[in-house]
Amino acid sequence: MLPVSEEFLEKIKAGRRNIVARVEVVWTDTQIDESIRVSNNEEARTSWDYQVADGVENTTHKWASLDGSWKLGEYHLAPGSRETADDYQMGWWGKQFSDENGEFSAPYPTLTVSFFARPVYSLKVVGDNAREEWPIDFDINVYSGSELLYKKEVRDNPDIFWQGDVVDEELEEVTRMELVIYKWSEANRQAKIIEFFTSVRAIYEDDDILQVNLLEEREVSDGSLPIGNITSNELDIRLNNINGEFFAGNEDSPLFGLVKKNRRIRAWLGIELDSGVIEYQPLGVFWSGDWNAPEQEVYAETTARDRLQLMDESEFESSKVIEDTDLYELAEIIFDDYGLDDDQYWIDDELKEFQIPYGYFEPMSHREALRKIAEACVGQVYADRRGVVRVEGPSFLDNLLENIGGDD
Repeated sequence: MLPVSEEFLEKIKAGRRNIVARVEVVWTDTQIDESIRVSNNEEARTSWDYQVADGVENTTHKWASLDGSWKLGEYHLAPGSRETADDYQMGWWGKQFSDENGEFSAPYPTLTVSFFARPVYSLKVVGDNAREEWPIDFDINVYSGSELLYKKEVRDNPDIFWQGDVVDEELEEVTRMELVIYKWSEANRQAKIIEFFTSVRAIYEDDDILQVNLLEEREVSDGSLPIGNITSNELDIRLNNINGEFFAGNEDSPLFGLVKKNRRIRAWLGIELDSGVIEYQPLGVFWSGDWNAPEQEVYAETTARDRLQLMDESEFESSKVIEDTDLYELAEIIFDDYGLDDDQYWIDDELKEFQIPYGYFEPMSHREALRKIAEACVGQVYADRRGVVRVEGPSFLDNLLENIGGDD
């Protein structure tokens, strides 16, 4: 259940109510944006610089290096092939070692990300969280072609994750960003950058939104009993396109080349409180289908799907029989195979009570595999309003109502 204020409840139940909407679209998907190119002026023997623009901000392991820090058993050998690197996160490693003060010498380690012209609203630099190393002193140069639009000088940075807002700089036609590192957090170490790319996000409110429709429904198994419940949620949005920025051929649009399938969308509904503040409640996290922007109309529209529907398009193959397991472990295997992080799914502990002598799945989609888990425990699977995929046991709702006094 989502926490809301008493005033929100009062106003949302009123006979006359003024409801507002907000939609956020992340227009850059580094997995399908073919314009993104990453380069550098130096790199270690093993380095995967393409990962600095893949949206992943956490290193999967402490990677071994011949810098005197490697301890047997605590560190892992770096991924040696692109195929292996795709399953792990290492990022870009420089070649030059810092001196006893952590300082580099010229030519300084430099990382460059280039792309089609687009607006940039924030800057981001992420060091190595597994090794707890990061850049102390660095510059970020922002270019449009060969013209330097903006330079951010950062000194004495204390954090592994650094981010800066540049909305007021009005950086609209950015084609390249350059990171130059002068000082590292550790002496005698290489530069290690996990992420150096900020996505293009746009918030649509008020007259920008023409229509928002949310469909939430349950899909049950083929039998007559409602067991194995799984949700199938969709979001239809229609946005104002009177300025033509959604037209695919509009090269002057800041979204040129970005209006594509599988853009992440978040939506909210809100109520204006007496204080003038709008209290928003999320509707969920979705991924767009194809965009429709008729040339003779003033709108652009798409139908977006939640994560569970995306999981219906990927194949889960478990070629081995798992002995002495339970439904909780099987659900974990499905999520891990799909590649979700721990904070992107939740499994009810009650599923540990469903012991399985032998577990095996024929080739099927990840969604269908989760549906079979729900069917086996008479539970339910759905993506909640925050985008987390939840697998709940048969007693979860009753226990929740009992804890909050909902059955009194």
